[in-house]
Amino acid sequence: MISDAINERLKSALNQEKEKDAADATKIPSTTPEPESGIITTEEEIEGFFMVKSILRENIDPKRITYRDALSYFAILLDDNNRKTICRLYLNTKKYLAVLDEHKKETKYELESLDDLYKHAGLLREVINRLEGIKIK
Repeated sequence: MISDAINERLKSALNQEKEKDAADATKIPSTTPEPESGIITTEEEIEGFFMVKSILRENIDPKRITYRDALSYFAILLDDNNRKTICRLYLNTKKYLAVLDEHKKETKYELESLDDLYKHAGLLREVINRLEGIKIK
């Protein structure tokens, strides 16, 4: 009699566990974020990020270079700090590389293609030196 009661309890517990697993399996996971802001990071922006990262890898640890996408531009940052902007890429209509000076004034350089980023390698290195406080004589 005790054995039958234990068996019934075990069967009941197992059935409840199976029902719970079946219910969990039918739920749609909500881990995919909904793009509420309208910001879409494109492959072209990611490609530009990796180009800038490769240009600067001799000057700085590439792990320190990150990005943040915004509606109108794609920012490439040092130490994931928006006060340490290396450059901005405007790739929505015409393509531009923009750098900020020490007074946060933006200067834009037109790009015909992303490959033109390599033409501005010296400028990007100057920005890194300024952000790092390195004086070039």
